[in-house]
Parts: sequence; structure tokens; C-alpha cells
Amino acid sequence: MPVNKDGQREGEHPSEYLNDMVEWGNQQYNPGRYLGGDLPPHLKYPKPIIRWIAGLSLLFMLGSLIYQLIPFAPPFPSRPLQERAANPTAIHVDILSKQNLDSWDIGVEPRLTDKGFVIDVHREYRGQKPLEDVMIQTESTSVTSSPNQPYYKDATLGIPVQHDGQENKFIIKWTEEGMAREGTFVIKTTFQNETGENS
Repeated sequence: MPVNKDGQREGEHPSEYLNDMVEWGNQQYNPGRYLGGDLPPHLKYPKPIIRWIAGLSLLFMLGSLIYQLIPFAPPFPSRPLQERAANPTAIHVDILSKQNLDSWDIGVEPRLTDKGFVIDVHREYRGQKPLEDVMIQTESTSVTSSPNQPYYKDATLGIPVQHDGQENKFIIKWTEEGMAREGTFVIKTTFQNETGENS
């Protein structure tokens, strides 16, 4: 149908043309037409990256819910409690007694080696008199030296720890102003295991 210079079809009333334009506009842009379920394509089919993100988020939330509902056993440590308790990861050393060692400082320090725990025993003389023939001994080892000086310090290294509750007795012998002297001290070793308790 021919149209005039105003864009109207000949023989058509202006109001009819306007109504047609309004109806066409409503069909194109009125969001209300989607309320019945007819979604536009960009909402019906979201981009792949959005679908991936939504899917992974849903899986993560579902996995978290399942993990909280099912009583899983703790993964670490996996060994039985009795076995872990039998294998110490640390030891504690106490000095149980000291006799005739008022002029000596005694120190003990546990140390872990590839063959197990050992104890370093340190002794330091705090007196002012020269010493001679200083010796420290246990049931299995002894160290002898003659410092001939008022200050004396050394260490007996590597006393092996063989069992829980082990006690070692040490004897220190020395000569002070021509007189032989002797003192003793006893240490006790306690195992500590992976459970954080004493064996």
C-alpha cells in the first residue's frame, strides 16, 4: 500500500498507524511478554563459562555437605594408636639425684640420631681449685682427663636410650689438692609419643 510523505499508508487513519507502532514496540521490548516462560535466547542459553562456574559451585557445595554428614576417619596419622604410642618422637630427661657435686653443674640434653635417641651429659666445674685426673663414668663408658686448671668443662656424648623409664647413673671422680673426690648423679628418661603423652 502506498505511503504518503508523513510515513502513513494512504487511506489509513493516523491513530490506526500509531496503534500498530505501539503494538509492534510492545512485542519487541516489553519484558512482560517473558513472564509466561518465553525467555530470550541469551537467558535461555547462558555462555559456557557461566555454566561451568555454576556447575563447579554446585558440586563443591554438594561435596562439602556430604563430607560433613559422613563420619570420615582422620587421614593422619593412619597408624593405630597403640603403634604410635610405642614409637617415641621425643624424650624428656630428669636429674633424679646428685651427691657430693656441689661444685659441679650438670646438664643433660637429648638428641635424636639415625640410630635412635642419645643423651648428651655436660658437666662444668664451678670451683676455684685446680683439678687433676677428672673422670666421668657410667656402666658402659668412661672419659678421663687431667686439665690441671681451676676451670673445667666437657661433655660425655652419646649415652644411648634403650627403653622408656631408663635410668643411668654417672660417677664423676677427680683429684682436688691431692685428695681424691667422687660424686654421683642419676638421670631418668621418659618417652613422649605422637599422642603428646608419656608412654
